[in-house]
Amino acid sequence: TYGVKIKVDCEGCEADAKVLIPENSPNLVWSNIIQNAAKAGATEIRFIYTSEPYYIQIVCADNGKGMTKQEVDDLPFTRKGQGIWLIREMVHASGGVCWWESTPGVGTKLIIRLRRDLGSCASGDDIPIDTHSAP
Repeated sequence: TYGVKIKVDCEGCEADAKVLIPENSPNLVWSNIIQNAAKAGATEIRFIYTSEPYYIQIVCADNGKGMTKQEVDDLPFTRKGQGIWLIREMVHASGGVCWWESTPGVGTKLIIRLRRDLGSCASGDDIPIDTHSAP
């Protein structure tokens, strides 16, 4: 246990919304998010789910020490960024996108957008994910 309080908010999500993710990925992603927040001194993580027509967005916001923009940009190239690399790879493997926003002294947000499993789409259909705000 890490002593981190977890809060979950669902804004307009259907109870049965499904997303396309590889099997066993969620446990790795969520545990890495919680571990990273705990290592950054966070006492709380808030998971905020929102539903859009083609994707589910999950904002994972912590109140840890935060990072500068340069530290966020450098993460994939440092030993510290191994968990972040794993999260990014799992999200990308599902056809989703993710990025980080952070403010020193305030905390870090991980924004994940996962494609919804619409059921009626044929395999290989292009399901748009709005990435206009993703860096």
